[in-house]
Order: sequence, then C-alpha cells, then structure tokens
Amino acid sequence: MNCLDTNALIDYLEGEPEIATFLETSQQPYFAPTVALHEILVGAARLRGAEGSSEPATTWTGWSRFR
Repeated sequence: MNCLDTNALIDYLEGEPEIATFLETSQQPYFAPTVALHEILVGAARLRGAEGSSEPATTWTGWSRFR
C-alpha cells in the first residue's frame, strides 16, 4: 500500500505540477491516511477560518481516479 503524507497532499491541492504528474502517470493506487486528511482540514480551518475547511473537500473529488 502506498500512502501519501500531508506534504504530498497539500502540494497536490495547491496544484504543484510535479506531484500531479507523478500521480497521473503512476499505475499504483495511493491512499491518504485519516491523520493526514485531518491535518489538512485543521490547517485549512486555522489559516482560512471555518470556510477554509470546506474548500479541500471540494477539491478532493478528483482523487477518486487515484484509488
């Protein structure tokens, strides 16, 4: 099983081309641990307030192709 850490997930959400290319060309499934998802949501809420915590969730809809 291949897990993406919080830094990789943040880079992907922020549109870093290197991680996007890596994930799109890889033939392996990747998973996001619950702890990493929690860190992203808490970080978004701390940086942007309550509205910031809903933004990553709407961005995650494209992740289904990496399962």
